[in-house]
Amino acid sequence: MKFLTHAPGTSGADRLRQRLIAAWRGDRPLEPPWNWLLAGAAAAYGGGECLSRRWRRPRRVPGCTVISVGNLTVGGTGKTPFCAYLAHRLTTMGRRVAIISRGYRGGLEKTGGVVSDGTRILADAAAAGDEPLMLAAQLPEIPLLVGHHRYRSLQRAVHEFHAQVAILDDGFQHIQVQRDLDLVLMDGRAPLGNGRLLPAGPLREPSRRLQRAHGLILMGDSAPPRPNLPEALLRLKLPLFQASRRAVLRGVVPARQGPGLTILRQSAGQIHPLLRQKKIFGFSGIAGNAGFRQILAESGGRLVGFSDFRDHHMYSPAELNQIQNAARNCAADLIATTEKDYVRFAELEPWPLDLAVMGLEIRVHPNHGLDALLAACLAGKGPFR
Repeated sequence: MKFLTHAPGTSGADRLRQRLIAAWRGDRPLEPPWNWLLAGAAAAYGGGECLSRRWRRPRRVPGCTVISVGNLTVGGTGKTPFCAYLAHRLTTMGRRVAIISRGYRGGLEKTGGVVSDGTRILADAAAAGDEPLMLAAQLPEIPLLVGHHRYRSLQRAVHEFHAQVAILDDGFQHIQVQRDLDLVLMDGRAPLGNGRLLPAGPLREPSRRLQRAHGLILMGDSAPPRPNLPEALLRLKLPLFQASRRAVLRGVVPARQGPGLTILRQSAGQIHPLLRQKKIFGFSGIAGNAGFRQILAESGGRLVGFSDFRDHHMYSPAELNQIQNAARNCAADLIATTEKDYVRFAELEPWPLDLAVMGLEIRVHPNHGLDALLAACLAGKGPFR
């Protein structure tokens, strides 16, 4: 199998980063002097986090229920696909929904703006950020706004789009906006990692901050039995839900077809029928490149090559040509990538081979408990602030 590794590579910094991630997961502790240095940095980080929280006070926008989807740790726990799942459930309950995102690394992050008005997409990946644009393509009837100042985005969602419910994507640490419901997603295998603050561990804030949450979502790639949770989580006695991510086919861009995002809205289903018995060349620039590579390896086809890039990487035409040439050199039948990657280059030239675009679908096991929690929140019942 041919691998074109763009990042992480084999430099000293990349090796240290890999060791750091292993330490965060609790797989392998760091040795001196790194453990001492990181412990000091974590103490400084914790002090700064407490001061920042002390000087900020949340504000409410009247007439709108605010539901935050966030996490306590760095790294991908499936927040963005879970926001899509939540938007579907709330729309089914008859509510007008808007999604509020920071728009990480997008041109509108500082100024704020509308990615989708609920009828059409108004920004590209460079302006919106890849994850907001991906959500806008999945949810064409739901307004989506981005900007670092999410209170202003929320005001705009209510005044311009008459939103009754706003979903804050990655909102748990964003204390500027008062929430009615805080849902926190956690990795079901290691919910708190090694239990330490950044950079000594994966925690963005101390685990005691979970006291302000209203529900925990344990995320996995299957539906395992209830795991042995850390004592810090058991003491909270919060509603606990299990969810899993399933790889699905969002669409196929046929070889030599012109650019466009509409292909993503035309097809959704299991990925295996398309990939079975095919030679696949994959590439991605997400936080979980290894996970996507594993999905392709287990898809029923044969993975003949893979190229990985850093998360949120903006592809240049030269890099896309390199990927296409590598796929041809491997005699691949098709090329596969993620929908988060696809929105970053969808407007560029046609591909020489069929391009399969993969996404993640969320399932909650079972979902009636979460639906009951959402209904109670919408009705103003229960311990919601």
